[in-house]
Amino acid sequence: MPRPTPWHGTQIAAWAHWRVTEDPELALTVLGGALRSPRQAPLLHRLADLGPIASAYADDVRHLFDHAGDWTRLTAAHAWWRITGDPEPALPELLRAPAPVRSGRATEHTLIVVRLLGDIGPPARKAADTLRTIVANERRVGGSILADEELCRATGAALTAIER
Repeated sequence: MPRPTPWHGTQIAAWAHWRVTEDPELALTVLGGALRSPRQAPLLHRLADLGPIASAYADDVRHLFDHAGDWTRLTAAHAWWRITGDPEPALPELLRAPAPVRSGRATEHTLIVVRLLGDIGPPARKAADTLRTIVANERRVGGSILADEELCRATGAALTAIER
């Protein structure tokens, strides 16, 4: 039976404690314990911040790649990469989100994933063709001109980081 999820304020406080004190023990206990609860996605970016310090929870994060929710899979892929430094299992999840751009539309996750791919850098080279499609598209793919311009800027930055 899954353990109850600690109140999200507890998770934020534990993460903030680590940020202020640089002592990860409380954050690892609270965030790692919450991974086994039904609602993990909100804490995954905080666990990703811990990076390799959270390596004891890498397998739990990896199991979330099979989660039904897109957002959980994406944040788990990002957390996996930040914790392990291994982008390979994460890339298929991350490459799925910007793929609809090829058909002229962006999803709600496209901008976030583009930024994550840029953070990964050269190991995300498999995403370069899809990212070039975003920049080269004459049609607006974001929800508005401003959203499209933000997506194009983020995509250019990601391509620069990937192709360095």
